[in-house]
Amino acid sequence: MAVASEDPPGVDTARVAAWLAPLVDGLRGPLQAELIEGGRSNLTYTISDGERTWVLRRPPLAHVLPTAHDMAREHRVIRALGPTAIPVPRVIGLCEDPGVLGVTFYVMERVDGHVVRESIPVGYPDTPQTRVRMSRVLVETLADLHGVVPADVGLEGFGKPAGFLERQVRRWWTQWPGSAWNAVRRRATWRRAPKPSSPCCRTGRKWSRPFWAPGECWKAQSPGQWSWI
Repeated sequence: MAVASEDPPGVDTARVAAWLAPLVDGLRGPLQAELIEGGRSNLTYTISDGERTWVLRRPPLAHVLPTAHDMAREHRVIRALGPTAIPVPRVIGLCEDPGVLGVTFYVMERVDGHVVRESIPVGYPDTPQTRVRMSRVLVETLADLHGVVPADVGLEGFGKPAGFLERQVRRWWTQWPGSAWNAVRRRATWRRAPKPSSPCCRTGRKWSRPFWAPGECWKAQSPGQWSWI
């Protein structure tokens, strides 16, 4: 669901329009923005000039933890996956000029479809077979994503696969107090316990939300867009 607003918090449509216009061969009308609800971290908006619609991603308005909410990283990965068989939206541009929104953000094409949460979208047969086929396509697409070799798509040197697990646990441990999650406690012995060695890293993500583009999902319609929220 989108919350209609002429200028929602976090977006200055006039400044975004001035930055975006040269990238899309000019705007057809005044730029309008709507905040897309449902995210838990980074903010996602639809922006439209009345004829065309795109999606804008930016960090949250509140305190941002170090190394988190890196829009440039998101943009780089989505752009690198564009020529592959992985279903990702086409990126329009990355803005690192703080004079526009005060933060780094990027814009990508909008993919029409359904975000599947708790129920099958209207128009799709609500049967066990549909759920099985949708789930299978999601898993297969995730497997394909993890099969992408970073160096093959221009992501060589991206990230640090060696020692990933140890770094991740250490980062979580330091981020909990910084996020005011004071109720969260873990035993220090667990934090310092030996971790399995990290395998050679492939392109992937911690999790994805299933997004189905228009079509018959029982005919193995692949997800049309990955959630980075």
